[in-house]
Amino acid sequence: MGPPSPPEPEQIQLVSAPKDPAQVRALQVQQDKAGPHKEIYPYVIQELRPTLNELGISTLEELGLDKVHY
Repeated sequence: MGPPSPPEPEQIQLVSAPKDPAQVRALQVQQDKAGPHKEIYPYVIQELRPTLNELGISTLEELGLDKVHY
């Protein structure tokens, strides 16, 4: 079995309220599903970028949630 296919951008549906916890969680799920295939999540963000910008949604990296903070 090969690496998982990245989801099509239209498969990822985010709610429209900016900075909603559900939006953050949806992006976290996509990042987690990519697992060891680190090239998939950047591809998903690249494909979603116009929609994220239009809706005012920040990525995990922009929110500082991409790293574990102790």
